[in-house]
Amino acid sequence: MAKVADYGCAVAAVTRGAEGVTWREDNVARRQPAYAVDAVDTTGAGDVFHGAYAFAIGARLATADAMSFAAAAAALKCTRPGGRAGIPTLEDCLTFQRNG
Repeated sequence: MAKVADYGCAVAAVTRGAEGVTWREDNVARRQPAYAVDAVDTTGAGDVFHGAYAFAIGARLATADAMSFAAAAAALKCTRPGGRAGIPTLEDCLTFQRNG
């Protein structure tokens, strides 16, 4: 990640599935653990993570909060079968994150 940050990226991140996500911001390595769930289907979990992260950044959340929201969305997706059919709603994600 440090090499990617050398290209001027404000945030460089690596998703690690069940291990969560690690990112580098302001020259500091940070980590968001994955939420523990009983996975039914992981199809599309990475896409859901990235979409939720982009949404959260667009909503002006701080990076750590955006990573937490995205991790919650991806974890919730894993509890549901199907790619597109398993995508959680915003309300589902916020509730899960609060109770997670």
